[in-house]
Amino acid sequence: MAKVPCTEVLNFVSIARQAGSTGDEAIRFDGEFLYVDDVEQAPLEAALLAYDPLADERDRSASRIAARRYMAEVGGISVNSMRINTDDRSKLLINGAAVEAMLDPGYVLRWKAEDGFVDLTAQQVIAVARAVRAHVQACFDREAALLAELAAGTFTEDLLEEGWPNG
Repeated sequence: MAKVPCTEVLNFVSIARQAGSTGDEAIRFDGEFLYVDDVEQAPLEAALLAYDPLADERDRSASRIAARRYMAEVGGISVNSMRINTDDRSKLLINGAAVEAMLDPGYVLRWKAEDGFVDLTAQQVIAVARAVRAHVQACFDREAALLAELAAGTFTEDLLEEGWPNG
């Protein structure tokens, strides 16, 4: 068992895990000391010294940014007034149809759009696939920009709802 003095509110589980602890039941705090039953003293002291309380908040913010990117990514787009789903399954089907359209210029796809079935020529299928790809890339570009803001310390929660591509 190892113990270290802790005089401020910290993420004790994160510190204990960094020291090598494998179970929450091995971690105790008595208001003055952090006790971890399944680690040695030196790794616990090193983990406490290395602990960055802002890292937990940055990790939570990065997770919120990724979740917001995913919401935008799968939110769908409009292509020539036709609503196209952009969930993972739809993207897969669209890409498969685009490959066929490249191989066979006479290909016609019967696609189920939100408003019902439509026939798309090979050229239209490729245009839809390119629009979906551009939408997805724009979502990842926005995520990358927000993560850069987070790394620079300039990220604010209001940025989370700004700058996403319009579907």
